[in-house]
Amino acid sequence: MDACHAVLIAAMRGIQVAIMKAMTNIILEVGCSYDDIFNGGKHI
Repeated sequence: MDACHAVLIAAMRGIQVAIMKAMTNIILEVGCSYDDIFNGGKHI
């Protein structure tokens, strides 16, 4: 494996991690907004 492939693989992994974090944040935000709607804004 040469340096270019190593950099590409690292970049791909970094992008995947960033996407996972972004999706998790979106899911959490949507989940919290649903909780606010259904629980009248009360946080557990």
